[in-house]
Amino acid sequence: MAKVSFDGVARQMNVLPGVTEIDVEIDLYSDWKEWMLLADNAKYAPAFRTFGGDQTSTSQFAPKYFFLLNGWKVVVDGETVVVQLNLYADDGSSPFLVMNSGAVSNRNSDASIVKDLLEESLDYAGRIHLDVSAPSTGVGYPFGTIAQPVNNLSDAETIGAERNIRDIAVAGHLALPCPVEHWNFFNWREGSLDLNGMPATGATFNDIIIRGVQNGPARFTGCQLYKMDNMEGIFTSCLIMEVEEYKIAAGVLVVMNDCRSAVAGPRSACLDLEHGGGIDLSMRAYSGGIEFIRSTDANNDTTCEFVAGKITMDASNTLGHFSFRGVADDSAMLPGPNVEIDIGGLMNRDIETVLLALVNELHVLIESQEAPPTAAEVSDVVWDEDLSSHSLSNSAAEQIKNLLTTARFLALK
Repeated sequence: MAKVSFDGVARQMNVLPGVTEIDVEIDLYSDWKEWMLLADNAKYAPAFRTFGGDQTSTSQFAPKYFFLLNGWKVVVDGETVVVQLNLYADDGSSPFLVMNSGAVSNRNSDASIVKDLLEESLDYAGRIHLDVSAPSTGVGYPFGTIAQPVNNLSDAETIGAERNIRDIAVAGHLALPCPVEHWNFFNWREGSLDLNGMPATGATFNDIIIRGVQNGPARFTGCQLYKMDNMEGIFTSCLIMEVEEYKIAAGVLVVMNDCRSAVAGPRSACLDLEHGGGIDLSMRAYSGGIEFIRSTDANNDTTCEFVAGKITMDASNTLGHFSFRGVADDSAMLPGPNVEIDIGGLMNRDIETVLLALVNELHVLIESQEAPPTAAEVSDVVWDEDLSSHSLSNSAAEQIKNLLTTARFLALK
């Protein structure tokens, strides 16, 4: 019979009236695991971590230890309860909330276990975990683990610096409050970052939502890109999400490999080259529509290789060089007169039309060929051939020629 009820919102385990004894492993830990399987209770923050119970000899086992996580408490309201064995709060506070003259006898084993740095590092698994909605934070162990994430970037960087960990997994939306140079960010649960103009040279961003003002070259892989300014660095397999002006930083290199537009309908995402200064933009294997605006620097150099897409340019482009390759519709490409455009490698016709033309050419070629000779015609040609011409080794005609030669020789005797 259950001895506690669980409140995932308040993060409380409420001891039921009349209960005087609690077995931590059975009544709290095991019942909590069963409760997590009901309905959508798994959406609530985890309540426990545990270790121990290993066999130490034929008949002995190490004690088990149970730690409450994420602010969970055992609520004792007006009862006197004996709790055993080895229940602690992960943050060092009391695991109990006692009300209305209640009392708790919390019994623990004499054996204690202290984790060394190596064991703690295994709990981090190479990443500091940051959840902006986490209720508490700190820089000591176990803060930053997946079981007890920090809720701010400063603490995450402090823990990472102490433990030589450069990877940060993000849950929720975070506007960067401090520099992130040479840090690596990963999506954990619906991770989203506003770059916020913070220095980011050498940083990497992986499978995470990105927006805002960039500051310094960085690498973006598998990211969803919303409106950005001062773009610089290498973008691989990213989605351009909005019909907005994505501004390239002045005089920088931007490489976009295998990127795609996520904009539906006839509109296109827009790359703004206004900052100028000799922008070097290289787009390889791009899919979807793209619009270029405000290229006003003769040193701007853009190469765009399409898988399939559409090019849009207007008269705000007055200078610069553009080279387009692959399959794309260029009917909306109307730049100013001084823009250099190279479309020698561009296939702008409808693919189906091209294929049909090739098929028709093949049909014409086939029909123009003479019909192959019949078996009778082949036979006539072979048997009417002068015997001196039959020189292929072991052929029937060659054998006949040899027999005739022998017969003539015998006739001379």
